[in-house]
Amino acid sequence: MKNEENKKMVVLYNRTLKRCIKNYISLMEKPIKEYKISVHKQGEIINKKNNQYLSKLTYLNLKMSEIEVEKRNFEKSNFFSAIMSYKLERFHSEILRMILDPITKNINNREIIDCFLSMVDVDNKLFNDKVFVKTEVGNNEYGYIDIVIYNKKYAILIENKINGAIDQPNQLSRYYMYIQDVMKKEILKVVYIPHFGEEYGPDFNNYTGQYLNFIPIIKNKLKILSVNILLDSFIKICGQIIKNDVQLFIIEQYSNLLENILGGTIMSIEKTVLREILIDLLSSKEQSEQVKNIADVWNRRQEIVTEYIWEKLLENNYEVSDDGSYLRFKSVKNMDIIFHKNYSRATYYSPVVGFFSKDKFKDFSEPEKNNLAALLNETFTQTYYSKDMIDWGKEWIVKEIQMDNCNVVEELMSETPKKFIEVNSKVKSKIVA
Repeated sequence: MKNEENKKMVVLYNRTLKRCIKNYISLMEKPIKEYKISVHKQGEIINKKNNQYLSKLTYLNLKMSEIEVEKRNFEKSNFFSAIMSYKLERFHSEILRMILDPITKNINNREIIDCFLSMVDVDNKLFNDKVFVKTEVGNNEYGYIDIVIYNKKYAILIENKINGAIDQPNQLSRYYMYIQDVMKKEILKVVYIPHFGEEYGPDFNNYTGQYLNFIPIIKNKLKILSVNILLDSFIKICGQIIKNDVQLFIIEQYSNLLENILGGTIMSIEKTVLREILIDLLSSKEQSEQVKNIADVWNRRQEIVTEYIWEKLLENNYEVSDDGSYLRFKSVKNMDIIFHKNYSRATYYSPVVGFFSKDKFKDFSEPEKNNLAALLNETFTQTYYSKDMIDWGKEWIVKEIQMDNCNVVEELMSETPKKFIEVNSKVKSKIVA
């Protein structure tokens, strides 16, 4: 009897459960349908916002393109920009040499060099005799100094960072040693010209060994000369003491160029457009978050790409250097194939690729060193690698990865590790064992 009652209870339970499930599903059909409609509508709204956002970005890009056209038109109207790019690293050094050198043909104005000496706090009486102003002074061992002003006894070292070049390892110490030990001159001043519109000093964090001893000496003689001060306290003053038309033309054109780069008419127009872009891009909380995310990726692009290449090379049996700054692969003689992060002051700069030798390639002949440089040039050929070797001192034969020249970052990230494999397979054929 109990079993029969139990069976009836089970049947009743199952019927009730099915009825509840059926009723629940029936009740839920409407909310589910409404939810799907709501999701679809939200999707349409998001797509519409995204399309509006993309349209706005397209419009703003066109605006910026117009500004770039205006900049190019301005550049064409300036004599110096018409004959060469003011963005080239040596451009400003050559123009400053031309203005400063008291024996430059058709300029030769001694008052100009006196004006500069006064601005950098050097007694012009120390340069009463014949004065020389030269660019690219040095050699492969010590590196090449941007500008040196000198006479029989004294010298002024000028390091030009106007176009934003970064400080190389031990750079100013190497230059100081060259002027002191090779040129046999007493250095009165180390003039450091930082990037346009900025004011900062040399980065001594990447100095090592004997070069550390020169840091206090350099600091004691250091004169930071911002482009603003260079323009207002020297170039414009030169315009008041000129003596001939050639001099006037050069100084006026260069002054005009610096003024427009620092914040002249074109910069004023650009700021107006940028202000409009900022207002449009940050017109809502959602868009602000999108912009922040994109900006964060852009600002960290150097770090992201560098770390990716680093990881890939570790997978290919590269080992970390003792100081953790670069990866190395043991190659021929006392030399490593290297990838350097170029990380300093919590900032990732353009990483470098190439060769490192602790003994400064002493076991290598000049033809072999040239062969190594040629190997880098023939392997790392794309536009996002520097065209020429960069000066990192006697221990390095290296090129930069110039990310801003790369339009497709995936190509850079995938190709660079392959290039290292290619270099490793070819390097032994360039060296006599």
